[in-house]
Amino acid sequence: MRAHWLLALSCVLIANSWIGSALGGQQSAIVLRALERYNSGESLAAIGAGDLFQVTVVQFERTLERWLLDQPSDRRRAVAAAFALEVVWAMSPTTTSRPEMMALDDGTSEASSRVYLPGRKFVAVWVARLLEAGGVPKPLERPLWLTTVAVAEDAQAWRVLASEILPRARTRLPVDPRLRMAEVVARTSAELWPLRRDNTLVRPLMESYRDADVLQEDRLSVAAAARIPAAEREFELLLDEAVLAGEAALRIGYLRLHRKDWDGALSWLTTAKAKLDEPTLVAAAEYLTGWVLEQLGRPDDAIASYRRALAITPDMQMLGIRQSALLFLSNQREEAYLVLDRVLKADQSPTDLLLAIDRGDARFIPGWLVSIRKALK
Repeated sequence: MRAHWLLALSCVLIANSWIGSALGGQQSAIVLRALERYNSGESLAAIGAGDLFQVTVVQFERTLERWLLDQPSDRRRAVAAAFALEVVWAMSPTTTSRPEMMALDDGTSEASSRVYLPGRKFVAVWVARLLEAGGVPKPLERPLWLTTVAVAEDAQAWRVLASEILPRARTRLPVDPRLRMAEVVARTSAELWPLRRDNTLVRPLMESYRDADVLQEDRLSVAAAARIPAAEREFELLLDEAVLAGEAALRIGYLRLHRKDWDGALSWLTTAKAKLDEPTLVAAAEYLTGWVLEQLGRPDDAIASYRRALAITPDMQMLGIRQSALLFLSNQREEAYLVLDRVLKADQSPTDLLLAIDRGDARFIPGWLVSIRKALK
């Protein structure tokens, strides 16, 4: 009887091994087809191949490593890094309504389940290790590193970013101001995240991010609230860097808002608006200012602030709803209906002003990927 049981177990293990090998071969072929198209200049067509969503992180990385060993070169190293970043960015729920479907392994091992896990942080670490070894042409090095960091931020992988990615990035770009900001964002976010409990990044398999832009400062835990002053002090250290000062002031104002320090928040947000020139962050500062002014009982000033934010991001739903509600209450009903009608009918903008703050440098990823593609050509 025992012999029969051992024979049956052996057959199962052999079958699983064969299935795993077959699946691995299929997935490797999928990656190689897309990678070769990407390498030949068909960037967007290669990334758009839906089959890539079936590939596991392990097979994805193994296939790229075999491709690099086949014909080692600096250009291939850059192509592999860029391709990996493009693929995981295309899978991000912030850029597509499709759930992220890259699994950690192929599901055949005894310890594995077939539950799909987010792949962005694993791939970001893989790319960081690849880039750490050097050998990437200079025009490509900075955008590749910054995109790697931003992908980890988009995945909210704060501890991995702080411990495994940023130290490597700093050895290659020791004085880059974006990395300085990313370090503070990673440390403070690891301690405080999520400030908004309904932040949809907690639920990565949701189909969309349409309901994400809700301020939930009243739900902040006592423990998190106690850690906010230390986070504020970290951002204050960035105020001496001209290119970071506006964003640092915005983040301090955002934290003060969560402490319900309305006057302090308003002061910092006013400072931020005087220093910011990036449209998304200017709109975020105006949106938060309007929200604070509501709490201070200044609806007319809040309307003016929301109006300025809407001029930059006219299709942002939650912003339009808040503006419309205030207009309605102040008997400006014609404008209220126009604003509400527009935001409810518009295709959802990818710009959620609070997610733009929460996700750090992820807002720059599309532009950095464009510069990478151009450099590779």
